[in-house]
Amino acid sequence: MDAGKYFICDPCYLFHSQNEGGVGWIEFLEMFSYFDRSDRAASAGVYNFLSGVREYQFAVSNTAHGDGGYNSNFPTAQFGVDAGVIGAIPVEMFSAVISPGKDPDEYASSEGLYIHDFTNRWEFEPCDSDGDITFYTRETNYVIVTDDYIKLQQEIEEREAEEERLQEEQEYEEMEMRDA
Repeated sequence: MDAGKYFICDPCYLFHSQNEGGVGWIEFLEMFSYFDRSDRAASAGVYNFLSGVREYQFAVSNTAHGDGGYNSNFPTAQFGVDAGVIGAIPVEMFSAVISPGKDPDEYASSEGLYIHDFTNRWEFEPCDSDGDITFYTRETNYVIVTDDYIKLQQEIEEREAEEERLQEEQEYEEMEMRDA
């Protein structure tokens, strides 16, 4: 994906019926087969939108559990989701196609949305088996965690394994002290 500013959000928040002259949410969903999983697999979550002579590239992924609030290591604390997807929509696409004439920074501020400035090219990985949606950059890999349950289970298993290892170590030390 190209460097630049992107809305990182559930794309439904960018589309409102009052977007005069812009593309509507349902129209957008229909253009991309509602981001059908089989379609997404072929595109790895990256889509191209042609508007006139300009083509925009954006990324969208389903979340592990649909709607909700998801944590990440982006500078914003949490991402709200109401359409079961999270994406990266170029600010230029918003200004030219989705809501012509609206200032993206003002819109983001008024709607509580996050705009990230990717300073270099970056790669997108849609929701994986761990529930992570990843944005790979040279500086940092940003991850939106959409399945905290899996992460919690992994942490519990790791903690239990560590406790078991410490218990075995303590028993071994006690046995050595008795034998000495």
